[in-house]
Amino acid sequence: MSMLSVIGWFGTLCYLYAHARISVLGQPANRIYFCCNAAAALALVISSMALMSWQPVAINLFWLIVSLASIKSWQLPKLPISNRALFACCLFMFVAGSGLLLLGSMSGIAIWGWSSTLAFCLGYWKFSAKRLLPKHYYLLNTYAAWILLFQLYQDGNWPVFGLEVVWGFISLTAFLTAKKQ
Repeated sequence: MSMLSVIGWFGTLCYLYAHARISVLGQPANRIYFCCNAAAALALVISSMALMSWQPVAINLFWLIVSLASIKSWQLPKLPISNRALFACCLFMFVAGSGLLLLGSMSGIAIWGWSSTLAFCLGYWKFSAKRLLPKHYYLLNTYAAWILLFQLYQDGNWPVFGLEVVWGFISLTAFLTAKKQ
């Protein structure tokens, strides 16, 4: 196993630990959560760049920035996109990617990957700024994790692939068991 692979799997384990803390154990999104996310994001940026797996690079750079801002207790500005518009945009990108795949174009997988990037990044921003209910955050995470799998498989990005399989199940479980708010 190469050093880059070890770095990638380390990032995967850090993310899963942090995500399980808030979604399964019901712990708050506190400094430990954001520090684990920052370490995981940095590790996966490094390993994904080496593979030229660009959607995970974008996602994890964004998560690194938001995690560092949250560690420093900086107020995240309100995004000029409603939660409903975010969900609609992801749905549109899913349909567009599906259409391209039905027409025989593999670029539909890339559109799905960028849809995942949008869902993960804006969902994390809104959740970290307390502008997205946990239940909706878990739903976005389930979608983003599983729709990205196709691109990760093409890229051979196995640490992030493994992360997203488990992340999706954790998020789905949290969504299904979240209290109605």
